[in-house]
Amino acid sequence: MNREEARQYIIERGKDHLTPDKSGKGFICPICGSGSGRKGTGITTKDGVHFTCWAGCFTNADIIDIIGLETGATDYNSKLEAAAAEIQYYHRGLPLEPPRKRTLHP
Repeated sequence: MNREEARQYIIERGKDHLTPDKSGKGFICPICGSGSGRKGTGITTKDGVHFTCWAGCFTNADIIDIIGLETGATDYNSKLEAAAAEIQYYHRGLPLEPPRKRTLHP
């Protein structure tokens, strides 16, 4: 699996990382907890990929960005690695990029 395939795999499973709110229509924000109270206004999504926290934590963020906020990752590579670990794709010692082909010498 190359880097782009890993990214797609993570994004497709983004909802698995989030906790549904009481209404079942949205999610609880993992940053601020919005959506866990009486009003239930937390995270919503129109396309299942981009999420908005109505308390203001993020707008139009994908799951990689959200996990990056949770973990404090600032650069994209760190966010992707954190998201991969969280979504249980990234296993210790296995890179996101496939290993380079080795040239065998006769």
